[in-house]
Amino acid sequence: MGFQPRIIGIQSAKGGVGCSIIANNLAISLVYETKKPVCLIELDVIRGGCQAGLLNIAHEVSKQKNVKELLSSEVTKESFTKNLIKHKTGVNLLSADTSEELESLSTLQVISILSTAGSLFENIVVDLAQPFISEEMITTFDFASSVYMVLNPDIVTFEHTQKFLDLMKDLSFPSSKFQMILNMSGISSTELDLNTIQSYMGRKVLSKIPYSIENFITSVNTGVPLLQSGVNGDINRAFLELAKMTVQIQPTDLEKAIESAMENADKFSPNDQTSNNGGSHHNQVHVQHEEKKSSSSHLYGLDKEVYKEIKAVTHKALISEMRLDKLTHIDLNDPVKKAELKHKIVEKIGTIFDQQGFQIPGRTERSDMIKDIADEALGFGPLEDLLSDPEVTEVMVNGIDKIYVERKGRLTLSAKTFTDEKQLRVIVDRIVAPIGRRIDESSPYVDARLPDGSRVNIVIPPLAIDGASITIRRFPTKRLSIDDFVKYGTLSQDMADFLACCVSGKMNVFISGGTGSGKTTLLNILSSFIPNDERIVTIEDAAELRLNQDHIVRLESRPANIEGKGAVTIRDLVKNSLRMRPDRVVIGEIRGGEALDMLQAMNTGHDGSLATGHANTPRDAIARIETMVLMAGMDLPIRAIREQIASAINIIVQQSRMRDGSRKITKIVEITGMEGDIISTQDIFTYEVKGYDEDGKVFGTFNTTKIRPKVIDLFEGRGIKIPSVFSPETILAKMTAKQN
Repeated sequence: MGFQPRIIGIQSAKGGVGCSIIANNLAISLVYETKKPVCLIELDVIRGGCQAGLLNIAHEVSKQKNVKELLSSEVTKESFTKNLIKHKTGVNLLSADTSEELESLSTLQVISILSTAGSLFENIVVDLAQPFISEEMITTFDFASSVYMVLNPDIVTFEHTQKFLDLMKDLSFPSSKFQMILNMSGISSTELDLNTIQSYMGRKVLSKIPYSIENFITSVNTGVPLLQSGVNGDINRAFLELAKMTVQIQPTDLEKAIESAMENADKFSPNDQTSNNGGSHHNQVHVQHEEKKSSSSHLYGLDKEVYKEIKAVTHKALISEMRLDKLTHIDLNDPVKKAELKHKIVEKIGTIFDQQGFQIPGRTERSDMIKDIADEALGFGPLEDLLSDPEVTEVMVNGIDKIYVERKGRLTLSAKTFTDEKQLRVIVDRIVAPIGRRIDESSPYVDARLPDGSRVNIVIPPLAIDGASITIRRFPTKRLSIDDFVKYGTLSQDMADFLACCVSGKMNVFISGGTGSGKTTLLNILSSFIPNDERIVTIEDAAELRLNQDHIVRLESRPANIEGKGAVTIRDLVKNSLRMRPDRVVIGEIRGGEALDMLQAMNTGHDGSLATGHANTPRDAIARIETMVLMAGMDLPIRAIREQIASAINIIVQQSRMRDGSRKITKIVEITGMEGDIISTQDIFTYEVKGYDEDGKVFGTFNTTKIRPKVIDLFEGRGIKIPSVFSPETILAKMTAKQN
């Protein structure tokens, strides 16, 4: 890129403070100080053109040397040099004439101008002079080695400047980038003194430019800069001293500036990426940015140890100044309070960065790093963004540097990572602590839930060999309905109608499926058909069911304490629920001996109960229930167990996760009784896979077996309207069509 240029932006938060005069006199003083040419760029394209007048070279602008002419073709060193107007002092002006009729400059255009100027000049002064936020301003700030904020010694200018600086802080610009230049000092005996100004602004004034109305007016009217007139020695000395301080500023790294500016290009002008103004150069810059971005690490361009040190210092300061160690989970479970607190923490982290003088490579890196530290201080660190993404349905952490996510049924490796095992363990503790669970070497695994109801399983060393493992099963923020399942192709409308009748008609339904097949989601949906006047008791390991009925008692199991006492199992809760006068018992998942108690409940007047369990087929589900009953420790003969199952469970719903990640209800089976020692079943609905399309999506058909289920008779006896697919008229029509 050539030189590593020193780029100084001249800006004000209020018009009429003398920005343009400061800009050209600073440029001249830099020529005197460095004995080298200086580039003065005018980027105020709305009100531009004044620099040519102030330097008495306006006649040169008429020769079509300006920003518009430069951008009419590809921006190169040759075209840039051709459009410069050379002043006798050694200042080279790129003018922005008001006749150019440019509303603004795009990010890519500013990048091409400043990067080219940076390859030609060692010192560049950019006259922005815009008391409003613009695209060219923000892009220039990304390139600027420093920004000189020009203000007058009055309270109105101070207030405007403070608001402007607060906004820049919100945009993640470091406070150290902005320096105050007090212009027009000495204009009145009633103006604020320097100490008062610095106290009010909370920062030092870099330079104080004396004011002489006669000298300023003469300079403007004659086109002779103040430094050339030599009339006022104090003014000259102030500018020359400012130039000496300016050349001590760290130059701009053009590659990092381009990267930072490109990070924000799409935010301003997503449709302007193919502008024909310097398009070739823009494309080159864009490619360089993409390569740089793809190779950057999660440590924001910092050495890992430096990043850890910055984070440690920041955390210590946060705990000291904001008492984060005194926060309770109640504070954090309130979304409004958490949002307010997070905003304060982000502001405080930015202040700490400025106070400590941390050098973060770019504005985007600074913003992301602040957010990362805030997320770790208040939320779930690297997992925070993933958990706020509505498309993410599962998050799987396999140690500190492998975080997988599931989107639309597909697993991908995310770019997020933990800094070290310590950070990962802090997040683990933050998950389990609010719900009264514990995880340590004596109890190295746990089931838990997040405040939004997401299910969490955590395993830590020594069981997890490669570091702590976290599996988070998320649930949609929008409660799904049976109509959504039909829309997504999980089941057919006939199947939906039949299942709705089964729940309303108080059939006992067991949902079977593999891991991640959607059993709990289906259980939530089916529970919506339970009448609102019934008393429901839900029993789960980690509470995740979200029922809309009013009369609900939610029970959750509890692990043993550190002494190995106090455990409350699912089986204990099932037994206890029968003493709570439930109309329905809904069990999140059957895993062991509680299967016997579930069957007892279904056989003793608690019709309409729902439960889920792991199995690959309905027949496997029956075999697993038999096995789990035996786990209760009761020495029951197999026939007796099977009779219990046959009389207790009416319907088994088999749900499967297909190869493309979609979920389908592949079978709905009715248990019809016993034939000898075998439980007899009949398929009511099935799903037949036909194949996969070119995108890998499964396609198939939902079929009705045309067998009238025995439960239809129970529907009629309980006043439930028979699903149309099983009505006599429909069956007769099908038989007639088959005969024909």
